[in-house]
Amino acid sequence: MEIAVPQTKGGEFLLQNTNTETLYSVEYRSEEAQMIQETVRQFLSNEIFSRLEVLETPEGMQLTPQLLKQCGTLGLLGLEVPETLGGSDLSLTNTLHFVEEMGKSYSFGGAIGLQTSIGISPIVHYGSSYIKEKYLPHMITGDLLSAFCLTEPNAGSDANSGKTRATMTAEGNYVITGQKAWISNGGLAQLYIVFAKIEDDKNLSAFVVEKAFGGTTVGAEEQKMGLSGWSTTPLFFDKVLVPKENLLGERNQGFKIALNTLNTGRIKLGVSALGISKMTANYAVNYAIAREQFGQSISDFGAIKEKLAQYVH
Repeated sequence: MEIAVPQTKGGEFLLQNTNTETLYSVEYRSEEAQMIQETVRQFLSNEIFSRLEVLETPEGMQLTPQLLKQCGTLGLLGLEVPETLGGSDLSLTNTLHFVEEMGKSYSFGGAIGLQTSIGISPIVHYGSSYIKEKYLPHMITGDLLSAFCLTEPNAGSDANSGKTRATMTAEGNYVITGQKAWISNGGLAQLYIVFAKIEDDKNLSAFVVEKAFGGTTVGAEEQKMGLSGWSTTPLFFDKVLVPKENLLGERNQGFKIALNTLNTGRIKLGVSALGISKMTANYAVNYAIAREQFGQSISDFGAIKEKLAQYVH
């Protein structure tokens, strides 16, 4: 069952009255969404939780490509991709149930989130027929892994100030030169969504760049405090020749593409965090039940009950 939700502008949701008929709850899940959640649970149980000690290491990230291919075989990488391109064409609302469940997969959750969200999404929404038909079928099988290349060493929140440049050749193609920083999936990807300014443009444009084009160097893996099984690297583009057909959207539209893509990604990130929180709450409750002190389970003590109740609430 799909609930039609009216569009809200800016922060007006803080002031307007809420029509309870537009509220969505888990009971409205479609049968398809429930089946996908169960598929994810089985995948996590069989492939992720059983070898977490390995997967949560820099060496373990080398298993990520094969795991993503397994997800592709299960149909989990193309949930929002149109059926005509091999996907499931699932609504955002129902896709979020998948996101919540997959959020429990630690580092792998980041890798698959990059592929299905800010990797595939900009091509679905802004790619030409040529780009969609060329890349999406291989992305949803996991044979072509992607990375979203926006951030630069001196252009983070102020993303439109990036220095990566695309110059035009006499034939109308592009030559891209520049550096990107902290790129998730950077060490694993064969396809990059690269944001650069064409010539002296004030705004970014977006390009679909294959690693196979040559001229791309992957830097060392970042040493992070957590999520060690999630690839994060700098990328260096040195006069990479990109066909004119690989311009994503229109010239000067890159900043808009980046923000719109990241906005949907942020929704999914929040839902993913919800999945992690639920899993953490279950761990806490189960531990409290199993842990005994003074001859009884600590879950019987009022202070522990209050902590658990406040946390779960």
